[in-house]
Order: sequence, then structure tokens, then C-alpha cells
Amino acid sequence: DICSFIEQLQLGATHIAGVSDGAIVALHMGMTRSDLCRTLICVGVNYYNDELCIEANKFADVERIETKRPELALKLALSHDHNKQSGYWRELVRQTAANLSVNPTYTADDLSKIPVPVLLMSGDNDLWANPDQMLAMRRAIARSEMLIINHAGHIVQHTHSHIVGPVVMDFLARH
Repeated sequence: DICSFIEQLQLGATHIAGVSDGAIVALHMGMTRSDLCRTLICVGVNYYNDELCIEANKFADVERIETKRPELALKLALSHDHNKQSGYWRELVRQTAANLSVNPTYTADDLSKIPVPVLLMSGDNDLWANPDQMLAMRRAIARSEMLIINHAGHIVQHTHSHIVGPVVMDFLARH
């Protein structure tokens, strides 16, 4: 895991960045192994499954993907079936759905244990990292900063890199 990796390389406190589930991992590290974290950069992160997250999680449905989004089914097959059995992507989507249905389950009290600087970023149309969750995280994490980008979805690091990049660089320069 990432903690063992940092320890084995003797990196000390490290800047940890994650997107979506990777950002949830970053929050977990901040709560449980802050000694390994210099800062956390969390893009598209949620800390529990509210109604909007539950709605967003419906994307992870194999039948829905195959019937309503065949182009996505093809893309998933091309990305995930390589060097595995044909149709592996279906099992990956099922596992993702199972994980999303129960994780994450953090509370504001859990988040308040994060002692390091945290940059929270999302789009205002992101159902997972929705503005209500983002504001709650900003309030719970003492040393946090927040950027919500108007008219943006879940992958703001791609769709709005001209905004995200400079904000990340400024954050890192200050910490």
C-alpha cells in the first residue's frame, strides 16, 4: 500500500494527491497516518454516501452501461479486458458498484483529525464531491482550502486544468 511504499523509500512526509477514490485514500491517510503526509490534495472526493452520491453510484451498472451506453461498454472492454479474459470489465464494474454502495463512511469528527494542509477541489456539478459535502469537509478540516469550479463535473483536473494546475502549484508552494 501507499504507506508501506513511502516508508520503504524513507520519503518522510510527502505531498499526497488523489482523484475520486484516490482522494478518499488521501483523506484516510490524513486521518490515520498523518506522519507520512505533508499535504493532501483531494479532487472529486466525498466522505460519505449522501443522496447525490447514491444517485451518482448508479452509473456502475453493467446492464445499464450495455443498453444505454454501448460506447462506454466498448471503451471499458478496450481498457480493462486487455491481458485478462473477455468481459473482465463487467466484473470490475460489479466490484466497483459493491464498493461504492458501502464506502466511504467517514464523519466530520473523523475529518477533524486531519492535521495537515488539505486542498479540496471539485466541480459544482459533481454529484460525488457535491458542494454540500465539500463545504462540510472544509468546515471539518482545520487547515483546509476549497475550490469549487462553476459548470464543472467530476474530472475537473482534465476539463479545467487551466484553473486546477495553477491552484495546485500555489498550494504546494505555500506548504
